[in-house]
Amino acid sequence: GREAGTALLMTLIGVSYVATSPVTVAIVTFYFIGMYVVCRHHLLYVYARNYESGGELFPVLFDRFVIMLVTLSYFMAFQLLTKQAWTQAVLLFLTTPFILYKFHSICTKRYREVSSNVPLDIAWRQPVADVPPQMYIPSELRSQSVGWHPEQGKTWSGYGMPRFL
Repeated sequence: GREAGTALLMTLIGVSYVATSPVTVAIVTFYFIGMYVVCRHHLLYVYARNYESGGELFPVLFDRFVIMLVTLSYFMAFQLLTKQAWTQAVLLFLTTPFILYKFHSICTKRYREVSSNVPLDIAWRQPVADVPPQMYIPSELRSQSVGWHPEQGKTWSGYGMPRFL
């Protein structure tokens, strides 16, 4: 939720100012390097799993990212118009949204529609899932957990937002 929105905002800032201020791209790159380290640490050692989305977040983020790329192409085309590069601006304005639309529709047909409805013959041939029961126990409540306290993890769970809406 919250982290994905921040990452999309930083990506939008990075791609919007790529032509006017290349220093911004370096700053955004360092932000993503630091964010990778911090998020990886938090996912492994800090956060407790509250829910499973079942892969429903990726299509939403992918849609937003394609919209962001179309917006970038419009910004770049208008910037080229201000620099009086008429041919490049018109070419970018007319071709890029169509190419991105085709890319989005191909990805939607290839991944989203196939994953939403699995044919029965494929599902029947899949092996039976063998999930150990310990996977359903939160990491703080496992017997190997060291230093667990009932108040542990409350500060990091949703940044003060209610756990279930």
